[in-house]
Amino acid sequence: MTKEDKSESKDNPKWSLIYWGGLAVILAGVGVWCILDGWFKENFEYASLNRWLTPVAFAGVIWCIYRGAKEYKAIQARGRGEGDQAAAPAEPPRDQIAGDSEPRDDA
Repeated sequence: MTKEDKSESKDNPKWSLIYWGGLAVILAGVGVWCILDGWFKENFEYASLNRWLTPVAFAGVIWCIYRGAKEYKAIQARGRGEGDQAAAPAEPPRDQIAGDSEPRDDA
């Protein structure tokens, strides 16, 4: 895989930042808009809806930042070859080695 191919790959950490960061910015904008419409405008028809949507939007921002950071770290770890060790063990358990008729007791 060449450098150009890797930059366009979905496993590029840059795209994780763009996706989750962009979503967090959009939700923050919605939250600010809901604050302005729900608390600072009088006699606004949807003020009560905006008062409920404000904490939902900011909770979404926190969730997007958490998910984005988690995905970013996972992609970087895969790039360094530190993938999920449970999915790919380095060697089989000692009691399952081919040709072994009885389990070994190393303890």
